[in-house]
Amino acid sequence: MNKLRGSELTLYLIIAFAALGSRLWLFGIVPGGGGINQDEAMAAYDAYALSLYGTDRFGMSLPVHFTAWIIGQMSTLLSYLMVPFIKIFGLSTLVVRLPMLIVSLISLEVARRFVYCWFGKMASWICFAYLAIAPWHIMSARWALDCNLLPHFLLFGFYFLTLGIQKKSYFYYLSAMFFGLSMYTYGIAWYSVPLMMMAVAVFLFWKKVNISLILGAAGVYFLVALPIFVVMIVNYFQLETVTFGRLTMPYFEHSIRSNDILFFSSPFFAQLQVNFQSFYSRLLLQTPDAPWNSVPAFGPFYKGAPLLIIPALSGMYYGVKNRKILDEKEGTGAALILIWLGIAFLACLIVNNGNINRMNITLYPLSLLIGLGISYLVVELRNSVIFKKFGVVLLVLFFVVSFFRFTVSYLGEHDRNEIERRFYKGFKEALSEAESAVEILDGGRHDILYISTDTQGRGAHFTTEILTLFYLAIDPKWYQGNQNDSGAYYRNRVRYVNFQDVSIADLSGARRSFVFTDGDVHIMDEEVWEYLYGNYEIVQYERYMVAVRGD
Repeated sequence: MNKLRGSELTLYLIIAFAALGSRLWLFGIVPGGGGINQDEAMAAYDAYALSLYGTDRFGMSLPVHFTAWIIGQMSTLLSYLMVPFIKIFGLSTLVVRLPMLIVSLISLEVARRFVYCWFGKMASWICFAYLAIAPWHIMSARWALDCNLLPHFLLFGFYFLTLGIQKKSYFYYLSAMFFGLSMYTYGIAWYSVPLMMMAVAVFLFWKKVNISLILGAAGVYFLVALPIFVVMIVNYFQLETVTFGRLTMPYFEHSIRSNDILFFSSPFFAQLQVNFQSFYSRLLLQTPDAPWNSVPAFGPFYKGAPLLIIPALSGMYYGVKNRKILDEKEGTGAALILIWLGIAFLACLIVNNGNINRMNITLYPLSLLIGLGISYLVVELRNSVIFKKFGVVLLVLFFVVSFFRFTVSYLGEHDRNEIERRFYKGFKEALSEAESAVEILDGGRHDILYISTDTQGRGAHFTTEILTLFYLAIDPKWYQGNQNDSGAYYRNRVRYVNFQDVSIADLSGARRSFVFTDGDVHIMDEEVWEYLYGNYEIVQYERYMVAVRGD
């Protein structure tokens, strides 16, 4: 690829500035107002344990897949990527979000190069510019949800596959490595990526790529993905946990993840219809999703943008009709994107009740088709006087204005109360004050810190616990019940309680601190609240309240 010079370099810098600005402004604060989502905290705390001891928070050595919520597991790659950042900068919301941000920014350049290799300069610039301002791309870059790595690693796989086809054969093996790594980003990859690899292998065989290269790349993919395949086998047949050196491929006794899969659902066809409607409505009609996934007025792609898929598919259809799909460079690129989208669509049908997170495997192929749709539209109508005068200007204005309105909304007031509630804004401050009070009063060894289980509004003990572990950076050895150097035990020091069950006896006696929600005030015994109010100093942070001894 030629080096950028002159006007191209200027254009690149303008697009890069828009991409960086929309991702870096208020980074660590939006989304969540400085709070953190429970899934982010889970991934981060396991990464913290890995950085200290090479285990997850339960003490499992180098797990291939995390036990996480016990009944619901979590992929590991994002946590492993967090480890060096936590080692260097410590544990904080901003730090644990850095790996996703960096991968997201790298993916913009990778996407530009991928499109350039197959469709030329103009299409690559259009796709690059569109992805730089695409709402889904911006929003997913700003927080550390493990599954949002999947689309990026698939893009890396397809890019190096492209270099293997067009340049050096060793890129096939690098491509296979990234496809293998994608198996550690999200459970959906467990069944979708192998299907994708088989479809690509058949296509490459049809393209008369040397069979030894195909088999060699398949071997690399299988080798990289082997530990996760072992996890799949162990859990399907309910076998014992497998270890290889320090690597652990665990059996999860209490997993309920199969409930998310179509094949384990009943009635089957009713659920299939729901899954199709989720794909159609969330991604094509862009109906509202969770506020941290999309802004209703713009959707993941901008309203109306999916219509641009039509000229892209039309251009590809004529390529097929003219037998270019197997012979010409552009046709090969189109075939790879359609394979990607086709398998992604099947994955969306298999996963139940999909939201944008669960269907993120589709986001790149759909976005690339939108970009290519603009490109095909420009090419086909380039001889139209009206289009040449007004069409390009209108397209540019539409996306520039949409991008400006989106960033103002998303970084401003977009559903702020709901997002901050679900990212537990104020809990960190309340917890820190309560913890400081305990340390000041009695050296932080034996007094008890009572924390409400109602942080999520429904008595979710696991959520309260993981947020506490994260914000206080509790040594994982404490959590596991092991004694640390000072003789303190985490499990004897922190208690998670339903304030409906708290009594006067729990409040009196030794110095104690309490963290509860404004909702807990309405369920606790009236005498308990009067005792707290009269004998403790109470400070409120958002919806969280702290009660410490006033003296």
